[in-house]
Amino acid sequence: MFVSVGGPTGPAGATGADGAKGDKGDKGDTGASGNYNYVNRGDPAAVDYDKTAFTWDSAWYEKDLSSIVPAGAVLVHLYVAHAHSANNNWMKFRKNGNTNIYNIVQFNTRVAGVTDFYDAWVACDVNRKISYQGGISPTLFNVVVRGWITTL
Repeated sequence: MFVSVGGPTGPAGATGADGAKGDKGDKGDTGASGNYNYVNRGDPAAVDYDKTAFTWDSAWYEKDLSSIVPAGAVLVHLYVAHAHSANNNWMKFRKNGNTNIYNIVQFNTRVAGVTDFYDAWVACDVNRKISYQGGISPTLFNVVVRGWITTL
C-alpha cells in the first residue's frame, strides 16, 4: 500500500456575483514528501506486551520494539487495552529521544474498573524504540503491535 500524505486544503475561492463563476481557491500546503508503506502485521495469537513489561513509577523508559518491528520503520501502530481500579491512571508514549511532553500519546483510565481500548500511532527511532511513562500499575494493560509504516 502506498500512502500519499497531502497537506491541508487551502481556503475556498470567492463566490461569483450574479451567477458569474467564482474565484479559484488557494492550493493547500504540500504534505510530507516521499512514499510510505503501511505493513499490517496480521493476526497475532497473543498480546505483545502486558503490564509486567512496563515499569510503573512515573519515570520515562525506553521500550525496544525491534523484535517485532523491522529496520526502516518510522511509525508504529499500536492497539492498547487499559483498565485500572481508580480513575485517572495513565500511560504515555512518545518517540524515543524526545524530551518534551506535548507530542505524546496518553492513555487514561476514564472510569474505574472499565477497560478502555485505543489505537495509537507512535514515531519510533532508527533502533525501533519508543519511550513510555507509566503512572500507578493498572489492573490491565495490554499492547499489540498492529503494524508499522516505512518509507520507500
